Parts: sequence; structure tokens; C-alpha cells
Amino acid sequence: MAILSPIPNEEFSHLVSIGGGIFKSRIIHAPLAVASELLKEIEENGIMTEPIGFRKTLVDAVEEALHQTGRRIQLGETNADVKMHMKLSMVICRAKMNFVRGESLWQRLAQTAKESLEMSLSWLQSRASQRDEETLDGQEVGFQQDFNLGSDGDFEDIFGTMDFGLDETFGMDLT
Repeated sequence: MAILSPIPNEEFSHLVSIGGGIFKSRIIHAPLAVASELLKEIEENGIMTEPIGFRKTLVDAVEEALHQTGRRIQLGETNADVKMHMKLSMVICRAKMNFVRGESLWQRLAQTAKESLEMSLSWLQSRASQRDEETLDGQEVGFQQDFNLGSDGDFEDIFGTMDFGLDETFGMDLT
């Protein structure tokens, strides 16, 4: 759970929000483990009207992960984070049992998933419209370097005559 809620640091938070690789894996695997533990705890100990003790700690960790995935979506991440946001929203719904009387658990979970996806869509549309406005204002969006491949589209125009052979780099003779 410490992975989900590290010591507050602005630079690290920014890196977590935009980073790939280990930072993206962190926001995928750690929340799934905590959410699984929370669902197991609910199954073993039943439903509570308000999370307390260990369950509250788990709920808080899942809510932090939900916040982080929401932030990544707002910054333009679309693949794993949209799905993760939906799943974590459903886990929180299940843990807090926040559905109205007369509504089945499955109806509420489906509604929660729909609301999460609608929120993600709203964030992405907002991001896209901001990008469109920046482009219309004449600001450059995207890569700052020109990766023109030249007239014949040859990668040698970019990398020159650099040899990227694995055989020499790792001492392997592949011939």
C-alpha cells in the first residue's frame, strides 16, 4: 500500500502521473492487489455500513489509486487507466455499499462502471478540446523535434550509419 501512497513529493507525483514503464505498472499492479485483498476481506467479513479498521485502510488505498488513475486519464492516458478507473470505482462501490434501497448490487455496479466510463470520456474530450484550441492558437502540439525521414524515407537519415546489431552489442553470433 506504500506504493500507492508514497511520501508526498511534487516531482515524484508528476512523474507518476505522466510516466510509463515502472510508473505505469505501479498504477496497474498495486491497485489490483489491494482491490483483490479488499474484495476478499468483504467476502470473509461481510458488508459493513462504514469501512473501519483494516478495511478502511484498504478502501483509502483503492481511493488513492482511483484518484491517480483519474489524473492520468486527465493527462491523456487512455489504455489501462480507463479500465482501471472503472474497476476501482466498482470495488469502492462494493466496499462502501453505496447503492439505494431496492436496487440490486449488480445494477449499482453496472451504474458505477457506466459513470466511471462517462467521466473518463468527459476528461478525454476536455483534453482533446484543449489540444485543438492550442493548435488553433498556433502553438505546436506534440513532438518538438522534426523527425523527417528525408526524401526517400530512410532511417539512415535520422541515425546515420550507426549499427544497432545485437550480435556485437551482446557478444552473440547470430549468423
